[in-house]
Amino acid sequence: KYKFIDYKEKPDYEALSKRWDALYLQILGAIQSGAPIVILTFVTKNLKVVSVYTIFNMVIAGLNGILSIFISGLSASFGDVIAKGEQSILQKAYQEFELFYYMLITIVYSTAFILIMPFIRIYTSGITDINYNLPLVGFLFVLNGLLHNIKTPQGMLVISAGLFKETRVQTTIQGAIVIIIGMVLAPSIGISGVLIGSILSHFYRDIELAFFIPRNVTKISIRKSALRVVRIFASISIIWIPFLFVEVSLGGYFSWIKAAIVIAIFSTFVVVIINLLFEKENTIDATKRIVRMVKR
Repeated sequence: KYKFIDYKEKPDYEALSKRWDALYLQILGAIQSGAPIVILTFVTKNLKVVSVYTIFNMVIAGLNGILSIFISGLSASFGDVIAKGEQSILQKAYQEFELFYYMLITIVYSTAFILIMPFIRIYTSGITDINYNLPLVGFLFVLNGLLHNIKTPQGMLVISAGLFKETRVQTTIQGAIVIIIGMVLAPSIGISGVLIGSILSHFYRDIELAFFIPRNVTKISIRKSALRVVRIFASISIIWIPFLFVEVSLGGYFSWIKAAIVIAIFSTFVVVIINLLFEKENTIDATKRIVRMVKR
């Protein structure tokens, strides 16, 4: 089928020259994701505390799994554009993707901020070995998940452009923050301590990538991305405010699902209106692109 392939051609080993840098980043990523459980296990020496962490983390892992669907395969597409040097196409496509993804995580995580504790109460109903009703832990978990996803568009371009070696130091610092802060705070405040370490590590990486990607890949002003991040937190605050005065108390999974649908629709309405007010053209273009993708 591929008659143009010359099987006598010498292998281009240069194409695999960055494999060890890529492996290094994958190992660091595994350390960062697994460090909280290891720290809690050895520092608190209480597997019930680890169980609490695991239950909360299950929710965030589920949300991240859903969000990963929307970026699956995009690294290769953007990599092709970068390799061809099509800068204007890269800038337009990336702007639309970043805007859409930020709108998506705003909807998902604003809903999560409101509904994570009602879900945990339902899921752990009848379990009395340890207290799972920890609103502060729930808040920190959702905040950590949000900060993790804010850097997803930029992190995707690191992979697309093959900038593994260029980001080794930054990723190492990110992993070090998780471990050091977690080890320092976990003995005194337990789960909240390791979450604060993870939050600070993501916060550092969000800021670092916000400058690194425009400077090295997209050549787009950081201002737009910064304003979009501000809108994420502003939108979540607007969505969350009414529920500070209304207690969300749900009796079972069915009522929780109904509440989740209503809150997600409300969140979508708020997010779309806010983005239309500030970025009408890009919001419409991003929406049209998504509609075309769904039709295909």
